[in-house]
Amino acid sequence: MIKNKMYLKWGALFFIFLFIHVLQSTPGLFPQFFGTTPVLIIPAAVTVSMFLRDAEAAAVGLCCGLLWDAGGPYLLGFNALILMACCCAASLMITYLMRNNFLSALILGTGTLVLQALLWWFFYHVIWSSRIQVSLLLYNVLPRVAYSAVFIVPFYFGARYLNGKLDELQ
Repeated sequence: MIKNKMYLKWGALFFIFLFIHVLQSTPGLFPQFFGTTPVLIIPAAVTVSMFLRDAEAAAVGLCCGLLWDAGGPYLLGFNALILMACCCAASLMITYLMRNNFLSALILGTGTLVLQALLWWFFYHVIWSSRIQVSLLLYNVLPRVAYSAVFIVPFYFGARYLNGKLDELQ
């Protein structure tokens, strides 16, 4: 009976992340802010990872990152490695250093968004360009981080609600 509940939990999380990825990938669904659309998979993965153990959080980050990488034109595994490390770090920080509250979700989610955006900008634009593309960072990357950070609010409260319902089942 416990294994069936475990399968229910991970199956529900898989379909939720798949739905979030479809929402993120649908063109024209969200209005553009400074010419960018939000990245929904990062806030969702980090906020769900705050309620999981470290190995489970790393698995969530890896799966969400691979899902995101599979739908994009970039190197497969780039976002997966970043999300795996950040989700595991978020879980460990909640376990040992921080309380699991909304402020922690804002700090961890925004930190992950900023880290991923800066690494993407550095590895895909700064290294391969002869000039530093600060305008891309200021007018595209950082507004995308701010737009995506808005979605930490519903994802945190949704993850907290989902965690409470799944704990009732166990």
